[in-house]
Amino acid sequence: MAALPGAYSVDPLGTGVESDKLEVIPLGAGCEVGRSCCIVRFKGKTVMFDCGVHPAYAGQASLPFFDVFNMEEVDIALITHFHLDHCAGLPYLMEKTTFNPKAKVFMTHPTKSIYNALLTDFIRVSGSHSEQEKLYNEEDISNTMKRIEPIDYHMEKNVNGIRFWGYNAGHVLGAAMFMIEIAGVRVLYTGDFSRQEDRHLKEAELPPLRPDVVIIESTYGIQVHESRKIRETRFTQKVATIVRRGGRCLLPVFALGRAQELLLILDEFWEAHPDLQGVPIYYASALARKCMRVFQTYINQMNASIQKRFDLSNPFAFKYVSNLRSIDHFDDRGPCVVMASPGMLQSGLSRELFERWCSDKRNGVILPGYTVAGTLGDEIKKEPEKITRTDGVEIPMRCSVDYITFSAHSDFKQTSDFLDALEPTNVVLVHGASDGMMRLKSELEKRYSKSDRAVRVFTPKNGQSIDLMFRGEKVGKAIDVLPKRKLEDNMRVNGIMVRQDFSHTLLKPEDLSKYTSLKISRIGQQQVVPLRISFDALTKLLKRFFAGVVVGTDKAGVPCITVVNAVSVTLGSHKGQQDHVVMRWNLNKSTDMIADTIATMCISDYDRMKSFLEVKPDDRKDNNTTEGIEAVAVCYNDTPGKEVYEKENFGGSASVTFEASQELESSETKMADVGGRDDLAEDSFMGAILNTTRRLLTERFGPVLVDPADGPMISRLVIDLFEVKIDHGSASVECESEIIRERVRLALQRIQATVFPIPDFTVTVASVCRPLAKLQISLPASEMTMADLTFAHPDAIDPSFPIPYQAEASEWKIIEMEETALSIVPLRRHTPPRLIVHEVPLVVDQATPPPPISGAPSMVKLIIQ
Repeated sequence: MAALPGAYSVDPLGTGVESDKLEVIPLGAGCEVGRSCCIVRFKGKTVMFDCGVHPAYAGQASLPFFDVFNMEEVDIALITHFHLDHCAGLPYLMEKTTFNPKAKVFMTHPTKSIYNALLTDFIRVSGSHSEQEKLYNEEDISNTMKRIEPIDYHMEKNVNGIRFWGYNAGHVLGAAMFMIEIAGVRVLYTGDFSRQEDRHLKEAELPPLRPDVVIIESTYGIQVHESRKIRETRFTQKVATIVRRGGRCLLPVFALGRAQELLLILDEFWEAHPDLQGVPIYYASALARKCMRVFQTYINQMNASIQKRFDLSNPFAFKYVSNLRSIDHFDDRGPCVVMASPGMLQSGLSRELFERWCSDKRNGVILPGYTVAGTLGDEIKKEPEKITRTDGVEIPMRCSVDYITFSAHSDFKQTSDFLDALEPTNVVLVHGASDGMMRLKSELEKRYSKSDRAVRVFTPKNGQSIDLMFRGEKVGKAIDVLPKRKLEDNMRVNGIMVRQDFSHTLLKPEDLSKYTSLKISRIGQQQVVPLRISFDALTKLLKRFFAGVVVGTDKAGVPCITVVNAVSVTLGSHKGQQDHVVMRWNLNKSTDMIADTIATMCISDYDRMKSFLEVKPDDRKDNNTTEGIEAVAVCYNDTPGKEVYEKENFGGSASVTFEASQELESSETKMADVGGRDDLAEDSFMGAILNTTRRLLTERFGPVLVDPADGPMISRLVIDLFEVKIDHGSASVECESEIIRERVRLALQRIQATVFPIPDFTVTVASVCRPLAKLQISLPASEMTMADLTFAHPDAIDPSFPIPYQAEASEWKIIEMEETALSIVPLRRHTPPRLIVHEVPLVVDQATPPPPISGAPSMVKLIIQ
């Protein structure tokens, strides 16, 4: 629909014009493996997942594409684990870009413990590159440590309206999957995860909550891993074959993660094969030696097998494994097993050893992890005849190369089962080679096409935005403000609506400081008003207009008037003349009106106020009010002869009570007046009876509310937060609470017994049929009988129609039959009148000409007195 001329969009909450659009933008790992970095933006909130480098590139070429997105908009960054392709770009982001200085960075405790040492080692290894290719220094790393907040699994955090928590991902120690929730929409980012338990790590958790979007790794595409037992057997046999033929076995690994898994396997295998125990196993990583304390500290995050072994001894204190500090300390003679980093042979000690050993056919290389395209590790899997050393010299490659993956990445079976269990409607694939990712997408779509679920699968490239629309409902919490009954449309509820981020809470003003960090401030006002009438005359006027006027003196003994516990009026003097008053009150819409009224009285001429002063104030009972500005009794005249007092709470009206202004007259004096049109007026007998009943209910339960929309016979109460509806016509009580309903019903019975010593009638329309109108007259339960009152034309009414009340019909008499009213009275004058008034349709006999009654349908009032 086209916008109106001159119209413009208004966004008071600052959530953006396209607030229903959720964007997923990979800045890295889009159709590639490496430099994982993904942006999720929704409702004006921005989350960054991971910030790594690409292992196949160096310098700024290895970083995510930060220029695609404005880094100042990022609210939080969540780092899944400590591998370089997921965290090594973080110092550059935080220290070298326009990254939001107020943004917070979160990772698990083990990840933060290893992060500092790992990146320090990373820049040391990167020192072999040119100075221009160095991304940051140790000082930059140290600065980022100050802004990183560690969290535990399942610890829920809320930052700026972004709720998030982590699950164990099973990839490496401390690896986490993060679930975020923004405005009720949940997004799960898996990072690297594995649903298969290994020798020291638990399998990845299955989140119990269903996400709307899953951003999931696709490293292995549609490949399915061999069973762990088969892989371990193949691995140990290959290692044994190499060393038994007199060769050196190189195991390129990441310094932390899979290295610990392989060391556990080798140490156990060496223990079982004495002929191999003379062959040394070296772990060439000073970093791993430093970080081994972290593994021992967080042993509780590992599987039950490791925890059980740890109770007896340290499972990472290996019997047949030695640490190799540097290549200078390495005695390179005879067969051996060396585990060195990095895992893709792109640089470092593993590259140096490979270049030294690759020309000897007795030696062998076993690649135990995933290798990225463009790295030497991926290249040698093709078994080329020659390789190029780091100095550019080509050398022959004669060693054996085997690829036995122990990578803790999800395969196709794990990924598909994981998504089946979560049942998301949108799946975004990242962290996978383009070809493998497309094959995985095809298989998933084929799988979901056979099910009832509509699932969309996306494979975005770096910088490509995936736009998903979510129009969620605004849901609010109400605390102690709703009546305990079924809610209805357009029901009015009083309270303060507090919006914090995307949550809405409706609560009482007095609970504001209890449930929120907000505070209530009251503004005190003071006004000096000239006094043109005497202070005594002002006192009389106030008593005439308001209930709850208290006359006294202040602390200094100066005459003072307090009006409805809200406004104080103190007599002031100037040069000996008492010519003004000082009004003080707290700012409130009701008290402001009262203060304006008092000021008008003060400055009005005496002659104008004289007529009010000559009227004697009603001798009535003051309306009960509570202390303070929160309970202001506001008096106003709604109906002649009736005064209404509204108790107003801070923030909205709470209740209305009624005070009768006239004494009830006896039934003898009012008998002639019943049956008219105004039988519910304040000065009528019925009106007085209603007022008496409501006054007694007010004394018992508190303020009574009468809503004109309900009709004159309906009263409402609020008792213990339950709304009670009383129908005075049928003497029925409605309330969700059975206990409160019974309390009010018994109280109403006692009140009726007080007003009327004998039980009341209840008159309702049973059915209407032509040519007769049928009325049902119901007595109390103990005397319940049924009878029909039939009548047609007024002239045809039989004065002796039957009335069932354990009495003869002759005891009743029709005393008046008008065009619109029928009056019936008992002949025994000691019988008190009834408080029942009902309008019923007058249906005339079709055989008899109808009376000349204007309007349709005609109505009569049946008043049983």
